[in-house]
Amino acid sequence: MNIEFRVASNEQIETELVRRIKRDRVAQGLKQTKLAKLAGVVRRTVSSVEHGKGASLTTFIALLRGLDAVRELERIHHPERHVVIELELRQVAPLS
Repeated sequence: MNIEFRVASNEQIETELVRRIKRDRVAQGLKQTKLAKLAGVVRRTVSSVEHGKGASLTTFIALLRGLDAVRELERIHHPERHVVIELELRQVAPLS
């Protein structure tokens, strides 16, 4: 079940991101031990994250890197994307 991040609470977003990490790990056929090795963390860290115990941003990035999904972070705050949005907004409501 995907959620709409725009209206979700921080806790709901965190739960969804954790769900996606576990889903991707399982889809790739990786055991927690293997993801931990690829991510440079210990297995207990992967388990804790997957059980909703929280994670630092560094750990989250490491897990994405282990899943070969770190490129997805580029979509979070991409300067070129903001330029396109700004140009689209100007077309709708030109700046005075």
